[in-house]
Amino acid sequence: MSRRARAVAAGLAVLALLLLGVVWQWARPPGPAAPRVVSVGLYENAPKVFTGPDGRPAGLFVELLDAMARAEGWQLRYVACEWASCLDMLGRGELDLMPDVAYTEERSRRFDFHAVSVASSWSQIYSSDSVRVQSLADLAGKRLAVLRGGVQEPYVARMMAEAGLRYEPVLVKSLAEAYEAVAAGRADAMVTNSFSAARRATDYRLRETPLLFQASNLYFASPKGRNADLLARIDTHLGTWRRQSDSIYFDALRRALSAPPQTLFPAWARWLLSGLGAALLLLLSSSLLLRWRVAQRTAALARTTEHLGESEHRFATMLRNSPVGVALVRLSDGCFVDVNEAWIRLLGYARDELVGRAGAEPALWVDPEARDSLWRAVADGLPVRLREITWRTRAGSTVDLGLSADRIELGGQPHLLLSAIDITLQRQARRALEMQHAELEELVAQRTAELTAANRALEGARDEAEAAARSKSAFLANMSHEIRTPMNAILGIVHLMRRAGVTPRQAGQLDTILASARHLLGIIDDILDLSKIDAGKLTMEQAPVQVEQLPARVAAMLADRAAEKGLQLVVDAAPLPPGLQGDATRLTQALLNYAANAIKFTEQGTVTLRVRLDGEDDGHVTVRFEVEDTGIGIAPEVAARLFESFEQADSSTTRQYGGTGLGLAITRRLARLAGGDTGLRSTPGAGSTFWFTARLRKAPVVPAADTASPAPGDAEQRLATEFAGTRILLAEDEPVNRMVTLEMLADTGLVVDTANDGAQAVQMATTTAYALILMDMQMPRLDGLEATQRIRRLPGHETTPIIAMTANAFAEDRQRCLAAGMSDFLSKPVRPETLFLQLWRGLARQPPATAVA
Repeated sequence: MSRRARAVAAGLAVLALLLLGVVWQWARPPGPAAPRVVSVGLYENAPKVFTGPDGRPAGLFVELLDAMARAEGWQLRYVACEWASCLDMLGRGELDLMPDVAYTEERSRRFDFHAVSVASSWSQIYSSDSVRVQSLADLAGKRLAVLRGGVQEPYVARMMAEAGLRYEPVLVKSLAEAYEAVAAGRADAMVTNSFSAARRATDYRLRETPLLFQASNLYFASPKGRNADLLARIDTHLGTWRRQSDSIYFDALRRALSAPPQTLFPAWARWLLSGLGAALLLLLSSSLLLRWRVAQRTAALARTTEHLGESEHRFATMLRNSPVGVALVRLSDGCFVDVNEAWIRLLGYARDELVGRAGAEPALWVDPEARDSLWRAVADGLPVRLREITWRTRAGSTVDLGLSADRIELGGQPHLLLSAIDITLQRQARRALEMQHAELEELVAQRTAELTAANRALEGARDEAEAAARSKSAFLANMSHEIRTPMNAILGIVHLMRRAGVTPRQAGQLDTILASARHLLGIIDDILDLSKIDAGKLTMEQAPVQVEQLPARVAAMLADRAAEKGLQLVVDAAPLPPGLQGDATRLTQALLNYAANAIKFTEQGTVTLRVRLDGEDDGHVTVRFEVEDTGIGIAPEVAARLFESFEQADSSTTRQYGGTGLGLAITRRLARLAGGDTGLRSTPGAGSTFWFTARLRKAPVVPAADTASPAPGDAEQRLATEFAGTRILLAEDEPVNRMVTLEMLADTGLVVDTANDGAQAVQMATTTAYALILMDMQMPRLDGLEATQRIRRLPGHETTPIIAMTANAFAEDRQRCLAAGMSDFLSKPVRPETLFLQLWRGLARQPPATAVA
């Protein structure tokens, strides 16, 4: 090539490069000096927003936002995240925009939305190929994949709950995960949207179902109170594009609803041809490329149009055949635009009778107030979800509906998408339940009134019974007091007469008086014990007791009586565990009842008192007491009723043996109070064996303190020796008992002052430091309880021994005395030896060991 030709070629090459530079400068949009960075959330929900095969953001919302960014000079920064995380980041202001957000009232409180929607969509159920779903009931018990945090999650839950159906939600992070869950068998069906289903359902071989619901408008969302200018510019672009049928908006929408067209990129020549030939080749290639791309775009648009037609036909078919009634209402005039078959079946009108008819027409509505409330909610933009209304059918009957309403835009015009389900059966069931509830409440109220009346009657009967029991107790207490008071005088005078010296004949007469008085006293004690047991007021004390010594003690009490009849008393006590606790007094009383009866009914031979271990566990032992005699025996028919109150073997008027018939009844009640029971073995003419058991508690063995207490027969002498000249006070209102007590104490060497009532006792204690006070309970002017309390408040008498000596012999009387501040308790009639021993203990400041005479 010549030098001139090379120069021409070089010039043409430079010219071509200059031409390309001019074209590039003309085509490149001018960028702002300082572009605004906009952070955008990117989640996977093809075809609306997703990550393309080349790793770049793609989809309807991305295309539109990229076009806006180019026009506005924004620099977009996409942030990949899962749907729920994206919304959280948006709420915290970490994102400026979030695409593909369905508007709800709840979300409007968290985010800001622009006014012109990007697109409208609805939710639809797709199932696996092996699961057939034609109605909501077919989803009962199925695993349903739902996008976590999506608007479908609460809506489906509420829809299934209101239908009374249970299902298993499978929450997923993206719709892609939902498709994969159904395809892999981890879910039976899924909730998707119309955009996603059109592109991806067939890829996973999912079955389309007629269950459509929740039409919604889709927007870009922004953090609350921020980026209002971004939202305003988005509205401007969308409003402009939607008025132009050939705008990028409709191009992007067609691409989103169809399979993505194949795009071929030209391979540029590696070397530029020099000269004019290179420029001509470049222009030719560009022309061919443009022609090819136009052809490709035309073919893609044709396919898109075909897909759109198929999609529209498919969704129209689904809406027509959906079991849920669906109607489309134009908001500008409130008239029906279209209805599906289910809507027609609900109301009974033909399609042409409804289309063009106003949805608010009074003939359709039973309740005008419900109609007005619904349209107000729609006008205010509030969501309407399964609102219960009643419509009138063409036949004039009524039908109960659960109505939902969503605003959508069709052809740039606002419409209302209504969906309705028949809830007549649910309302009837609810009304039946309400009626049953009302009936149950009425029955409960009636039953409550009856129970209240019965309780009042029972309370009245209880009050009467308690009043009767109190009257009985008061009568028995008064009877006991009135008998014991003179009995104390009788026994005291008998003691004084014997001590003064009498003839043998007089001694026998005094013994008769003493025996009769003690017999009468025993009857009184039996009656009182039985009354207290029946009233539940007798309790068993828990104190250390030497059980193996009880038979010997009872034998000593009855030795004289046995000797008089020539009987032999035998004591057979087996060793028992140490440290047992129980009520020694009541155990002695029960054994004494048996032994006294044995002596009474035995004319010759022996009476054996026996004690044995009958059972043992970690904390208790069961002890068995027996009294065996060689007496007259008992017939079997009599033995069965012998332990009942007032029962005797012989109750005839010619009976040989006396008694009240209370002893055995009391013994049985005492044994059962002690956790045991009673029984007998008997052979008429050969003798009887009576037994009772008692359950005693084990306790650690505590060595007994050596108190050097005198024996009961030595107490009077010890008083005279150790406390002669000691001044004590006797408060006693009954003159004879006061005289008897003074005579009993005459040989003790004690100086005894007397007070006729409690008030005088308090006055005397105020001026005299008595070493001990004997206090009666019932006295005029001031009783012994109040007198004791007042004396305890006097200086120097805080610890003075005060011993009750009263004819009030009940256990509660003893407790009242101790509670008032008394030190010990003696019940009348008082045995002289017991009185002497208690006086010695009090003056010696020994611990009290209360005994009852």
